[in-house]
Amino acid sequence: MSAVRAAVVRYWILPVLLFVWWAVVAVNDFNQIVMPYPQDVFAAIVRDRDAYVTALLPTLGLSLGGLAAGLLAGGTCAVLVWSSRLVAGVLTPMALLLNSVPVVAMIPVLARVLGYGQLTVFVVTAIICFLPAFVFVGARLATPPASLGDVYTVLGANKAVRLTRLLLPHALPGLLVALRVSAPTAVLAVLLGQYLMGAVGLGKMFSSSITYSQNQQAWGVAVVATVVSTTLFFAARAVADRAVARLT
Repeated sequence: MSAVRAAVVRYWILPVLLFVWWAVVAVNDFNQIVMPYPQDVFAAIVRDRDAYVTALLPTLGLSLGGLAAGLLAGGTCAVLVWSSRLVAGVLTPMALLLNSVPVVAMIPVLARVLGYGQLTVFVVTAIICFLPAFVFVGARLATPPASLGDVYTVLGANKAVRLTRLLLPHALPGLLVALRVSAPTAVLAVLLGQYLMGAVGLGKMFSSSITYSQNQQAWGVAVVATVVSTTLFFAARAVADRAVARLT
């Protein structure tokens, strides 16, 4: 009974949102072409589940791959910035510049260079996930624990020892925060890339649904993408919480 109560307390918003969706369609008497009922969308997902699974696999693979690449690149660049002021003067402005460019504008430029395929979607996703890791890891590297830092200074530890023994373990929670922040964003980046370039995946499925006025399928893609994005967020949070618990 306690598990049911906990589920109700945590996830009560889901049935409320579904009811609001149903009520908006019912009250406004929307045509199915404008906005379908939620039960019709879920029925369409179940009916065409093979098509959704086929489209989901490349989207999920690119999301996870781009997320991992972006976190690795962001963390590595944060370490390089910490290690050298010269490198910091180059990488920091570049990171800020990449973050200031809208994704919609970035995709066509990269597509001209890398081609209109999966590689461009992967690179865009990695770029989107790069900045959180760069910022959070860099912030942890710049603010080590004062007491432990004094100990390493007294012991005469060199820069490499200080980095590997003190700063990298201290920066790991920052990388985990970046993982939690970037996980749902990675899915959205892949969807946008696939939608704009007509690549395979949920983005392509959504584009085709809009083109041929298959409204139930378009809403079904939105529902599946939302579920996947939310699931990745909770999975990333669970990994982060478990890792932090083991570290502390």
